[in-house]
Amino acid sequence: MLFLKPRLTIEQLSIKIGVSVKNIRASILVEKNQSFNDYINYLRVKKAEKFINEDYLNVYTVSALGVKSGFSSHQSFYRAFKKFHNTTPYLYAQKRKT
Repeated sequence: MLFLKPRLTIEQLSIKIGVSVKNIRASILVEKNQSFNDYINYLRVKKAEKFINEDYLNVYTVSALGVKSGFSSHQSFYRAFKKFHNTTPYLYAQKRKT
């Protein structure tokens, strides 16, 4: 779950798993058709969805959800969430409840 580490770089991941940066980029592009950053944000948004489905927002703020999901700022969290869901995390949670 390295993707939960804020500011994770492809170089850090390369060192941690012992695979070259070039191979990581190529694998993500071939398998997921995404850049490294987009894929990491996708994983983080999926984690945020899991927390939302567990009613995380009944107790914590959307900003706290972003931090818990691995984002370094609420702006990057909102931007990534909207990219994948075309709505904000709060509205996504509200729609889920109905």
